[in-house]
Amino acid sequence: MYLAGNATRLGRSSPRTLKLLPSGHVASERALSKIRNDECGAGYALKQLIDAGAPARALHESGRAYVERLENEQFFRPLRHPGNAVFGWRL
Repeated sequence: MYLAGNATRLGRSSPRTLKLLPSGHVASERALSKIRNDECGAGYALKQLIDAGAPARALHESGRAYVERLENEQFFRPLRHPGNAVFGWRL
């Protein structure tokens, strides 16, 4: 579609590793960051993880320790993503 619109292929964005939930959905890196740093919106992000089957956060467990525990228990399935295709148009 982009090529049909006279776009030029510029390459790919940076490759990265996605964290997949048991359902196959991608865990948002921003939501995990909110939990790690106990930022505004961390409660909502935590509820999404628990709804996806994650164990509850322990009473005095920091957000950083909680996300680390999920990673150590292999709750997330890593998926290597090669990066998105990047296109641009000459103006």
